[in-house]
Amino acid sequence: MSKTRKILLVTSFIMLIAHIVRYFLYNEDIIQASFGIITMIFIIMSVIMNKKTEKRKAS
Repeated sequence: MSKTRKILLVTSFIMLIAHIVRYFLYNEDIIQASFGIITMIFIIMSVIMNKKTEKRKAS
């Protein structure tokens, strides 16, 4: 996996944790928190799936 993808994956995990913490500690709106969490999960999944398709193309 390239350095850029690793950075994107790490920052997505950090943002996912930040959304969860903001919801519990700062009483964030549940709709806003859930949209943020869902978005971060989809970004993480897309990075992982893109990595798998690149391996298939290389072989």
